[in-house]
Amino acid sequence: MTEMSTHPTATADVTKPQQDSVAASFLKGLEQIANVLRDDLDHPEVWEVLKTVAEQDDVPALLRLIRDVRPKQYDPQVIKVLDVVAAVVVGLAVDKTTGLEMLGDLEGQYSLCPQVAGAYFFVERAYDEHRSADLSNRFCESPFIKFETLIDGTVAPCCSIWTQKRLGQLDSQTAEEIWNGPSSQEMRESILDGSYRFCNKRRCTLINEDILPTRDAVADPMLRQIIDNNETRVESSPRWLFLAHDASCNLACPSCRDKLMGADEAQQNRFEKIEQTVFQPLLNGEEEVTISVSGQGDPWSSPHYRSILRYMADNDLNVRLNIHTNAMLMTEARWKQYAGLAKYQPLVDVSIDSCTPWVYEVLRRPGKWDRLEPNLAFLGRERAAGTFREYHLNATIQLDNFHEMPALVDFAEQIGADTMRLYMMQNILLCSTQPSRC
Repeated sequence: MTEMSTHPTATADVTKPQQDSVAASFLKGLEQIANVLRDDLDHPEVWEVLKTVAEQDDVPALLRLIRDVRPKQYDPQVIKVLDVVAAVVVGLAVDKTTGLEMLGDLEGQYSLCPQVAGAYFFVERAYDEHRSADLSNRFCESPFIKFETLIDGTVAPCCSIWTQKRLGQLDSQTAEEIWNGPSSQEMRESILDGSYRFCNKRRCTLINEDILPTRDAVADPMLRQIIDNNETRVESSPRWLFLAHDASCNLACPSCRDKLMGADEAQQNRFEKIEQTVFQPLLNGEEEVTISVSGQGDPWSSPHYRSILRYMADNDLNVRLNIHTNAMLMTEARWKQYAGLAKYQPLVDVSIDSCTPWVYEVLRRPGKWDRLEPNLAFLGRERAAGTFREYHLNATIQLDNFHEMPALVDFAEQIGADTMRLYMMQNILLCSTQPSRC
């Protein structure tokens, strides 16, 4: 299989005359499929080809070919591709449950890989009258409006575990260079061509729960123009800045980290430069922008995020503010120091994980419930007074707090929160030492 592996012995037996002439007829097609799938991305067009093969050709011969070829491969990437193809064919032509189990095993090895997730998504929905794997008539706005910063300084187009695609680098690029650079346009192209090839279709809630709007239903003028003209360049600035590049936090929750984290002097200098070259220009645009602070750490624990909040408090900007915090430091006195933020009528989202003091102090180390509770009550009063447009509590459900879910809902209601949001634990580790691949 010369195009599938560079190791000389990996091709020796494959190019010999095959005893099974039917299997030999599949070889060229298998090589072509392997070459397409080497990029680790989702390829719905390949799954469609395999579906046709499963319906029309000699499936046992194809599976025998994969079984015979696989031990001769030395390239892990080729082995992975063969395993994915075999699982898809089994799921489509032999037994769906078995095929999905095979793909589930592969997900365990490649947890964030869009290709494995896409194959699973396709097989799961194949021949399903109620759920389709075809996203060509759906539209996702995120790559056209969102700018999500990450700890490594990269920028993502949406939730960082829903896609491994990165748009650019905060330290070396301007906002415009990131926003309309080649990587951003590739991501948008994958939405417009209907492949969603960079998306993890098993992780993305919008895809998995079939709540992406149809293209025809999109009424927003800017997005409507993008769809109608197939545009990958966005002339307007991002509408949503989701900041998660500073991990500084006053807590070391076991579900998140194993120690307290804070930015050193070098990082602070780096963040100051990024604030001036990237964020302030984006915050000063003519169009309204939503800014969420913070997706990592706590904004009141971070000098960098406090600097951004101070800039917002001291200036009149066209901004909607979302504050995501553990609330240990969001006291009534602290809020008075940033009184200028009240003009944005912010949303406040507080992570608590527990409403039982001793459980809270295990899950939110070294937080103390008797220090937190007055802050939660203060936020509830301010929500009732209209200072905050929304007030939410959230909890990451784990072994130590799963039994508290009913109590958490009752507690949220008692202190005047709008909702209690319950989140599942998710593994956010990369599935490879190479960030660009799975």
